[in-house]
Amino acid sequence: MPFECETYALPNAPLLGISVAIDRVLLGELVLAMGLVPDRHVAAQTPESMTSVVLDDGMRGCVERLLRCLHDPLDAQIMGPSRLRELLFVALRGPQSDVLRALVEQQGQFARVAAAISHLHAHYTEPLNVETLASCANMSPSTFHEHFKRSTLLSPVQYLKRFRLLKAQTLLVAEGLGVAQVAHRVGYQSTSQFSREYKRYFERNPGDERAA
Repeated sequence: MPFECETYALPNAPLLGISVAIDRVLLGELVLAMGLVPDRHVAAQTPESMTSVVLDDGMRGCVERLLRCLHDPLDAQIMGPSRLRELLFVALRGPQSDVLRALVEQQGQFARVAAAISHLHAHYTEPLNVETLASCANMSPSTFHEHFKRSTLLSPVQYLKRFRLLKAQTLLVAEGLGVAQVAHRVGYQSTSQFSREYKRYFERNPGDERAA
């Protein structure tokens, strides 16, 4: 499920992050080898929303070993695939196992919702509605709404609004753009509507956010 996050770092406490693309073929092999293939009726259901989890010692060790092997081309060539396999194996034994197993079910409802969210992230500045997103997921609007909310804990309209507002905050704070310019850039036709919804969500006016 595509998602974005934000944090703050300081010169004496820098942020270190790594993003690992999931090889679904390898993921499927591990799911089979670990005997995690779910019942067909269970697989057809949409799993609960993915959430962030604490980086425990097991996963931290996997990530550190993966990063270390990237410093040596031969190590990366020989050991890199096994490091990625180890990382996925540990993830499949963790609290997000159900979400990862759902990715193996390519035609499942979860994968369809993920495709719609990917479309939303790429086209959030354009006019979007439930019907358009439902068509990306190849679902009826009512079915899509149900599975979308189960996956994200928000309705499609709420998710789109929040995504646009978070993007707007970044533009106001990091780039110092004007309120009207930001509203237009994130897909709002009305600056006043944007200001109202921004204040309701962040409890401060976008102009105050920019000034601060």
